[in-house]
Amino acid sequence: MLQGCSPRGGILNLRQRHSLPFTVKVVTTKSELDSVVALRSAAYLRHNAPAADKVRFPEEEDEREDAVILVARSKLEGGVVGTMRINSNLNTPLQLESVMALSVPFNQSRCAEFMRLGVVSGSSGRLVSSALAKAGYEICVAMKMDFVFVCSRPPVDTMYRGYKFDDLLKGEKLDLHYAPGVP
Repeated sequence: MLQGCSPRGGILNLRQRHSLPFTVKVVTTKSELDSVVALRSAAYLRHNAPAADKVRFPEEEDEREDAVILVARSKLEGGVVGTMRINSNLNTPLQLESVMALSVPFNQSRCAEFMRLGVVSGSSGRLVSSALAKAGYEICVAMKMDFVFVCSRPPVDTMYRGYKFDDLLKGEKLDLHYAPGVP
């Protein structure tokens, strides 16, 4: 905790705690997965994402032993307000590796890929996205991952740059068969 000294003597608590209007947890049941898939599908359809047809049903990647799916739920209504999947290369290569060869040091490391981000529309979506990215990062730290990859299309890419993700392709675009239609 960051503390400072008050001009009147005494200690100031400079870290404020803020309660979020939603919770973030790991998906553990089939019914949670179904609600995550419904939100994912709605979010992709809302943005006319070419992969919208692919995400209407649970994907094989959702069932992987080394995948973690996060769900954000509204505290007020209980509905799903966001989701993100974390794939690791612990048991299976990352989907990114089906499109490009990872160079040293990535190909010799424990890596994760953030995928299938979906949030409700509106002003709360940005906060939910941030919370999911932070929770994903914390999970990757706990799993002792060396690197995290994110493939995203504009304008979502600017959000990840804001989180200090590096653009490893330096502006080059990839055609992702698992997210077709948008480089």
